[in-house]
Amino acid sequence: MLRFIILLVAFLLFAIQTEGLQTRPCSKGQPQPTRVLVNNCCEMPCKVIRGQNISILMMFNTTFSSQTLRYEKVATSLGVIGPGELPPEQVNACDWLSGSSCPVSAGQSIISTLSWTTRRILPLLTFAQEVSVLDEQDRTVTCFEFDVEVLAD
Repeated sequence: MLRFIILLVAFLLFAIQTEGLQTRPCSKGQPQPTRVLVNNCCEMPCKVIRGQNISILMMFNTTFSSQTLRYEKVATSLGVIGPGELPPEQVNACDWLSGSSCPVSAGQSIISTLSWTTRRILPLLTFAQEVSVLDEQDRTVTCFEFDVEVLAD
């Protein structure tokens, strides 16, 4: 828990001093976050070594009230779409909100973190990573896409 708090404070300090990563909107025009920070990445593609952790801080405003929030991620490369599995402890986005908690109200400003470890078996290629926050009715609260370049370890 202490490690998470230190990481969050570091991200927040970094967020104050930077504009964040310029991401792309998701394919269906869902609401985008107001700011996205990815560890060790200030422009796309984000270079990630196989087996390395990807940590994201996102800031967004809710457009409707929700009881629960969850993360979902999908990777696309060479026209192939694959769901990205998250560790079970990372799926519940309510557990990763900073300064707020679920349920959330319409118009609420949210700060949320998400992290996962890339697989060591990933091929050396560039792919589009789509990250979504969904509610209990499968409505998209926010969604963005960024490019990831996988490097050898």
